[in-house]
Amino acid sequence: MSNTVVEDEEAGGRLSMPAPGVKRYLAGYMDRPHLETFVGESLAIRPKDEVDQFWARHASTSDEKGKLAPIPLDDGQLRPLDGPDAEWVQSVASTDRFKREIAGPHAFAWVPIDKLLAFQPLIDEGPPSPGASADEVLRWCLPSEFPKTAADKPQFMANPAWSGPRLVLGTRDMNAQLSFEVRDDGLSLSLVPRGNWLQVAVVGSRLILRNGYHRTCALAAAGHTHVPALVLPMPDLASAIPQSPAFFGADYLQRLPRPPMVMDFLSPDLTVELAHTPQKRVVEIRFDIMEMRIPT
Repeated sequence: MSNTVVEDEEAGGRLSMPAPGVKRYLAGYMDRPHLETFVGESLAIRPKDEVDQFWARHASTSDEKGKLAPIPLDDGQLRPLDGPDAEWVQSVASTDRFKREIAGPHAFAWVPIDKLLAFQPLIDEGPPSPGASADEVLRWCLPSEFPKTAADKPQFMANPAWSGPRLVLGTRDMNAQLSFEVRDDGLSLSLVPRGNWLQVAVVGSRLILRNGYHRTCALAAAGHTHVPALVLPMPDLASAIPQSPAFFGADYLQRLPRPPMVMDFLSPDLTVELAHTPQKRVVEIRFDIMEMRIPT
């Protein structure tokens, strides 16, 4: 349950990304009930001394968070994408998926990582990192296509005793979304990748990372100072943060003189780690079938 520290002359001690099978939590910003919702099942099967060590570590991160000085929440300096970078994001914005999913005002820019606020309280090892060149980073963060992750073979039960017909779909892609396609002869259902662009919301002078936590942390751990992002202006924090009891809420972030920052995921003083069981996403679709005759 210990963090692996990567020595860094500027940071003094900066964490690398979590090892496979390990989740890292911004424990300094989480009270015990909040953290227990994520780790309760895993701790329930651990020896008592490991559990006590974990909660002692959590208490130390809370103490460290209390020592943090407030920081100016300005939007830093967004660097515009130009030349080949601008041509690439223009091609991304011209895709049908982008036009369908991003309807409002938007821009593209290189965003300073150390200015990004975080509402997501955990990360894991994330996807494999690309090469170090700016072009490879750009295409990783703002892709034009989203390859489909291998999925389980669909299971269809025609008429189980306890319910009507049902279809079960499974995938390792935890962010996959259910897609419906109406055809002339019926309906097609599948789990497909969602538009996974790295997104930053701008609320006044604040920058909030909306999507792309693993990529941003991986790049920061590798020494990058900026990430290429789809930048979305939003009226307030409540609009920028998806509604979920798992996330830090807008009210909580606004009350803090020093809110959680994305760079805090690389701090050994503010985080705890715990091994977890690999998971997959399962979607069960139940059919309520009615048959009738109507005039034509």
